[in-house]
Amino acid sequence: MNCPVCFQPVDVLQVKSSYTEAVCLGCGHFQISSALRSCLDRRQFATRPTRQRLQERRQKTALPLLGINDEDLLIPK
Repeated sequence: MNCPVCFQPVDVLQVKSSYTEAVCLGCGHFQISSALRSCLDRRQFATRPTRQRLQERRQKTALPLLGINDEDLLIPK
């Protein structure tokens, strides 16, 4: 599997019905909700702003989650 943020290979740690947990060398350890993943058919993440948001969230929690509220980070493919 490739990182949904930067398209580099990732280690997928867990796939649950509500989220996927992954570790990427560039983006770090994070979760992405299934609802947001479903938006990636027609859109993709803006890499730099998404990495920035993940970094900001790591200041509050060790394992940040990208959820449907982060849809503003998506751009058309």
